[in-house]
Amino acid sequence: MDDDYELAQDEYELDEYDDDIYRVVEDDAPPALGFWERVVKLLASPFQLFENVKYNPKILQPVIALLIVSMGVSCFAVQLVGITSAEAANAMREVSGGASSEALIALESKTAPDNLKDFAMEFTVMTLTTSLGSLVSCLIPALWMLILCKLFRGEGKFTQFYSVTLHVQVAAFLVTIVSMALKLKFETSKDFLSLAPAFMPAASAASPGFLLLSAVNAANVWSAALIYVAFRALTGFKPLKATIVSAIYIAPVIFAPVIINNALGTLGSALQNAPA
Repeated sequence: MDDDYELAQDEYELDEYDDDIYRVVEDDAPPALGFWERVVKLLASPFQLFENVKYNPKILQPVIALLIVSMGVSCFAVQLVGITSAEAANAMREVSGGASSEALIALESKTAPDNLKDFAMEFTVMTLTTSLGSLVSCLIPALWMLILCKLFRGEGKFTQFYSVTLHVQVAAFLVTIVSMALKLKFETSKDFLSLAPAFMPAASAASPGFLLLSAVNAANVWSAALIYVAFRALTGFKPLKATIVSAIYIAPVIFAPVIINNALGTLGSALQNAPA
């Protein structure tokens, strides 16, 4: 009886000890960062940001930030419609030898909205589609991060990785805004923050090489760096393992669009050249 009593007493004290440890861990968890603190940390100290996300995987604040930057992207995108359409029309005219077509006429007729009502309508629609599309599309990278985390025996939860991908998307949109501002200033569709225009002519824009170089841009480079930092902060991976996992994560992001666009281009050419 005495042995049973002592064993029960030991188990009770052990449970109390575990509870004390749990309370200490909870007390040591940092408070959630505020909205502007997150923005500053994203730009200046992403490791501290993602360390905070580990304990406070908040979704609302990055969603608000995503909505704000989506408004910026949409504002510039609406203003760039005329420029991109005119350049596409010129390229089509060169390919066709100056012959007119319905597609060419449609491109030439596309211009930026010239009144506030039309601008507001296009801006609203584009902001909603961009922000909502990003919220949904960030789910897949978050799931991919979770799968890699489990495969490489790291620690992490889906909510943490979803918060990370939302923050990464905000960073990518900030770069996009800078790129669009440069395009608008110089009235061109050339991407100044991508390797493609520097090494390949615009005429090869549909080639796999051009698409691959286009993927090596400031937004993707920054996103890859943030993903590496997130794996280090959330999973406890060592630098080498975090580098390998980040490379595996980012590879589909770079190569998938190239493969898909190339396949669609080949299919389109085949259908166009097919006998009636």
